[in-house]
Amino acid sequence: MSETSISAAGATSGGFRVGRVFSRSFGIFGRNFLKYVALTAILTAPYLAYRLYFNPNEMVIDQADGPQRFLAATLLLIGQAMLWMFLYTVSQAVVLYGAFQDLRGRPVGIVEALTRGLARFVPIVVLSVIVAVIIVIATGMLIVPGIVIEIMAFVALPVCVVERVGPFRSLTRSIDLTEGHRWRVFGLYLVVIVVGVGGAFLIQRVLLALVGANGAVVGEFAWNAVQAAFQSVLVAITYHDLRVDKEGAPSERIVAVFD
Repeated sequence: MSETSISAAGATSGGFRVGRVFSRSFGIFGRNFLKYVALTAILTAPYLAYRLYFNPNEMVIDQADGPQRFLAATLLLIGQAMLWMFLYTVSQAVVLYGAFQDLRGRPVGIVEALTRGLARFVPIVVLSVIVAVIIVIATGMLIVPGIVIEIMAFVALPVCVVERVGPFRSLTRSIDLTEGHRWRVFGLYLVVIVVGVGGAFLIQRVLLALVGANGAVVGEFAWNAVQAAFQSVLVAITYHDLRVDKEGAPSERIVAVFD
């Protein structure tokens, strides 16, 4: 696809539309399925190692008495969640670069995607920590505020990478871009979460019965790599379409950011 055709598509989209975001995301993801999933799996591999190491040691938790068992299990789950958050954020930045290259009709190289996508490693990690802390605090008060924060911060990472601004500015920009479209963004978010969590649960249950705990962990990880790679593309397209719709930003200018 040429830059001219991209611009025309953005200009004639008739606004930010959930169906269009999904359609374009599936198209880009399908064309680069192996690359995006491989990149995500490689970058999140330490999470798999963590799960495989601690799963066989659940006996340690089971043998501990009440408070000790609860504390051990809680610490393992917190460590697991933090590790996934960190690794997924890094992988999302890399796949984001690939998605923008595809929008320009250019080939996506794994080495190039890793190099360029990780150029803003520190800001995106700081951003992920800030957003996570805010979400945890909001969710601790009530579930709904936590979800609202997630929707408002939905495109904070592409803002950080594409516009090269700091973590706090990335968050406020995301809040501005999603304003007026948050129900639509929530629709995107809900579909991804339901399919992702539902698929992971089903795969885990089936593989647990067929091949045991470690096999279930590996199968769940493979599913998460696919789902996370697609979500990274979806977030990139959401950011692109929100900017075109709200700011009238020429599409070719947005996708040319990595030049």
